[in-house]
Amino acid sequence: CVCACVYVGVFVSLDLERMENATLRCFKDLEVESNTTGILCQLLSRSSIASIPDATVVKMKDVVVKAIDQWDLSAYRSINYGSLQPLLLLCAEDDPVLQYWATWAMQNLCTTNPMMYCPMLLRENGYEVVSKLLKHDDTVTSNSNSN
Repeated sequence: CVCACVYVGVFVSLDLERMENATLRCFKDLEVESNTTGILCQLLSRSSIASIPDATVVKMKDVVVKAIDQWDLSAYRSINYGSLQPLLLLCAEDDPVLQYWATWAMQNLCTTNPMMYCPMLLRENGYEVVSKLLKHDDTVTSNSNSN
């Protein structure tokens, strides 16, 4: 969790070069990096992000996309979501980067633990949410530019 603490501390100071370097060093541990990315995406979805300069937000989103692009979708994460609602809410955001994170996380959960997460996805209307995303052309995909 040291990387997560460093990451959050650097994020608060908005020293983007240090933030990206700390994040890239953490990429060796999917558990830490995915949790950290999830927190960052939740922060990016908040209205308080409006006070952060646009260039900073773009850089933060680039860090998120670079992280996700490096992950193995079939890698097991020992995380236990009681609900997919936080991820489904990010899918409803008008931001392709946040949608990318949320859909990656849900696909990873449903792939690595289908007995738990596939029924949860259906029960929480996740199929409908993801189906809506598939109809849009502005969704970020692997190795795409998030600008």
